[in-house]
Amino acid sequence: MKLSELVKYATDKERFHTVGHYIDFCARYLEYVETGLQARIVSQNESHYQFFQYKKEGSFNITRPLNSQLMYNAESFSKAAKQFSLTLEQLRDGQ
Repeated sequence: MKLSELVKYATDKERFHTVGHYIDFCARYLEYVETGLQARIVSQNESHYQFFQYKKEGSFNITRPLNSQLMYNAESFSKAAKQFSLTLEQLRDGQ
């Protein structure tokens, strides 16, 4: 997925009516950052802080610092999202 497609997806308010919609967007974004970035810049002072630099389609912009200890990668997010969905179902069912 391209960055422009992610932006278009994120700005469409009709796509965010359920928790599942938010999970889907997160999965798409995390898949994008695995392969679609120009660079991941690691902070010299705090190595768990990273900056994402987008490619040309993102005007080579750089994000604010992201604490990598608080972020999932695409694979671990997929597993956690499944568990989260199961937990929500159990709560809904009163288990």
